[in-house]
Amino acid sequence: MKPQNMNTVNALEPMLVLETSEPARQSVPAARPKTRKPRVWPAFATLFVAAIVGNLAVIATFVAVCFGTGIIMGAQGADGAKIHARTQEIWRQPLPALLLSLIPFQFGMAVVVLFAASRSKEPIKQRLGLVPPTGRAFGGFKRAKMAAFTLSTAFASGIIFNLFVGPPRRGNLIAAVMTDGS
Repeated sequence: MKPQNMNTVNALEPMLVLETSEPARQSVPAARPKTRKPRVWPAFATLFVAAIVGNLAVIATFVAVCFGTGIIMGAQGADGAKIHARTQEIWRQPLPALLLSLIPFQFGMAVVVLFAASRSKEPIKQRLGLVPPTGRAFGGFKRAKMAAFTLSTAFASGIIFNLFVGPPRRGNLIAAVMTDGS
């Protein structure tokens, strides 16, 4: 007889089944990586600190404007009463008061938010949501429909408010509250 190839099995030879003493291994699914749950408290802490820093920025702006006005007017020979009256006049005007309180407040809050975002392990663009949107895109017609719906809702709520509450009263409401005391 010729020696046969070890890989081929002769039909007449009995097949042997080898049993091992090891138990059969079951396939275990791979462990999923643990996803980190986002922490919520840093957002609230950042908001709290940002509000404090924003208010401190407004106070610092108030002091700087008053101090600067005092130095400039003092160099021109004005007395303390005139300087005080001028600083009060600056803060009573609506536009300067708005700009001198809003801009420093927003700047102070932005500094805190950017600092907090830079301390994060995520890239700053992803942390602040400055990435292109993914998902469903809206076409021009759908956006126009949403804008029209929003505008019509605003008009409808204005009309309903006027029907139930009535038209706004003419006159100075702040003066009326001051005199009535209510």
